[in-house]
Amino acid sequence: MKHRKVHKTAKAILALSCFMFAMALIAGPKEATAAPYFKGKTITIVVGYGAGGGFDIMARLFARHMPRFIEGKPRFIVQNKPGAGGLITANWVYGKQPGDGRTIAMFHYSFVTQALMGDPTVKFDPLKYIWFDEPTIGTLPRVVFLRSSLGIRTLEDLMNSKKPFAMGETGRGTGSAVATEFLKSVGVPLTNILGYGGSADTFAAIERGEVDGRVTSQESAITRYKRFLDDDIIRPILAMGSDSRLKPFPGVATLDDLKLDPKQKRMAKFLTRTWSRLRMFALPPGTPPDRVKMLRDAFRATLTDEKFLKEAKKQRMIIAPAPWQDIVADIKGLAEAPPEVVKGYRKLLGLKN
Repeated sequence: MKHRKVHKTAKAILALSCFMFAMALIAGPKEATAAPYFKGKTITIVVGYGAGGGFDIMARLFARHMPRFIEGKPRFIVQNKPGAGGLITANWVYGKQPGDGRTIAMFHYSFVTQALMGDPTVKFDPLKYIWFDEPTIGTLPRVVFLRSSLGIRTLEDLMNSKKPFAMGETGRGTGSAVATEFLKSVGVPLTNILGYGGSADTFAAIERGEVDGRVTSQESAITRYKRFLDDDIIRPILAMGSDSRLKPFPGVATLDDLKLDPKQKRMAKFLTRTWSRLRMFALPPGTPPDRVKMLRDAFRATLTDEKFLKEAKKQRMIIAPAPWQDIVADIKGLAEAPPEVVKGYRKLLGLKN
């Protein structure tokens, strides 16, 4: 009798063991698929500009710090893909890269406006790109800087010049290039010299005396290119727009000093609105919502991380984030521009109306 009980117990244990083994075999594949998606993968930030400029520096900051906030800790790399002022990158990531969360585009906000204005060279829909938070102050105020050796100290000196000053620029349609075209259209003697790989290249060209100046953000001038101000290589002449987070250059002329007519004022107001953003990060359409959330959460966490902020300060970057929801709202607002403004902006882009 005792032998039978032992035998039954042994059979029960064997049956339980077989059941548990079968369950383990079934659970095995599920556990494998539950591994973090980004584990062992590489995420590429494609920057539309050359190495050494503000866009490149910001991208590399995120590449160093963002992996800590993503489950699976993927490897990040930065790929510089300059051309057409950053437009090649914006088009390429949107149209050629799969929406798998492993490619992030970084380019200038000005291409959003170009797209909305119907520029045929822009091959993306701004409302279909998947935006991250904006990490820094935008490009307000946008300032005309001229080489100090030219002897131009005031807006009056500039307006009295008998020849136009050459402004170094990456490509047609960027915010800086459009600003120069607008100023040219209202009688300010400036002209664009296109083809530079990024802001670092244009500032180097200014130092060589190859170009006369650049229209750029005050933020860039007082951070990344502060040496040019400290060493009196460049001088601010005209500031367009404002940002409450930055103190204006003392004594520098503004758009009010140009005495614009009502139509020109409407265009100037629209332009300054397009300059409210700067360094944009985005995912291509089709990226699964769960990966979008993971990456957006990691991006936002990076923006408040002490190590990131410490290095950003060392790199002279002003971190002042704006949520991606605000960016989408801004884009929708720009899309509602009146026909007169659209026509004027297209003219500044060199497009036929």
